[in-house]
Amino acid sequence: MFIVICITACCLSFLLTSLFHNTIIPYIPSFVYALGSIYFLWLHFYISGIIGKMLCGWAVLFGITALLTFCVSVWIEERRTY
Repeated sequence: MFIVICITACCLSFLLTSLFHNTIIPYIPSFVYALGSIYFLWLHFYISGIIGKMLCGWAVLFGITALLTFCVSVWIEERRTY
């Protein structure tokens, strides 16, 4: 599941960066995933037990996905300038 979410998010970031030459639009997925990570981490502090641990896992997953989508957008922008 982790790999599918990360690959899908990176493909979406690649598609947005390829279609829109704007500097803001390709970074929207990374911003959304970062907000999701913060939200799940916030919920983790209020909910204990198994569900709290699952929320922490989702927060980590969304944080890694946000970082990956940001790196894909930066990498494509870097390639485009040369």
